Amino acid sequence: MNVDEAINEVENIRRVRDEVLPIRRDIINLCSRAIKNVHEKEFEQARKKQDEIEEKLDKMEKKLGKYPFFRKKTMKTPFQEYVELLVLKSQVAEEELPEVDVPPEPYLLGVLDAIGEMKRHALDLVIEGKTDKAVQIFDRMEEVYGKLRGQTFPDSIVPGFRRKQDQGKRTIQSLHSTLAEASFKSDKEGV
Repeated sequence: MNVDEAINEVENIRRVRDEVLPIRRDIINLCSRAIKNVHEKEFEQARKKQDEIEEKLDKMEKKLGKYPFFRKKTMKTPFQEYVELLVLKSQVAEEELPEVDVPPEPYLLGVLDAIGEMKRHALDLVIEGKTDKAVQIFDRMEEVYGKLRGQTFPDSIVPGFRRKQDQGKRTIQSLHSTLAEASFKSDKEGV
């Protein structure tokens, strides 16, 4: 490597970055919209967005293929959002956690992020008067969280894991209180 080669390589990385950043933003936006579709029970729309997300992820990965260090940094958030979407969909459909072809760091963080979306789904069920279904989602949240409970990873390996783990625990505890109140109110109204 000499100065000219280094400059050329950095310019190539900058060109690839400029090409993938809009795709990255699209993926994150599509994931958010697909999650909203799941909450609104628009499963076909969510599926269409998932297909589009997968196409864009493939496109991004192909563009970043020559630059593994940049790939890891650039793909982390899109992968994490994609996993969050797939986990939410699987849990709403009462399926097992999905296997996803992504690195372990965004997979674990995406799973933990999905706990918050599962809470939102459970709260929607409570509002609809479907407390039993909400309790089922709560049980699934505890099961998902239980798979990661007790795991400790340094921030240098999985940045933010501990914080998201703590956040997941608080989310579950908060939903537990809400479900207990809803159960108490329905028992009281039934008397």
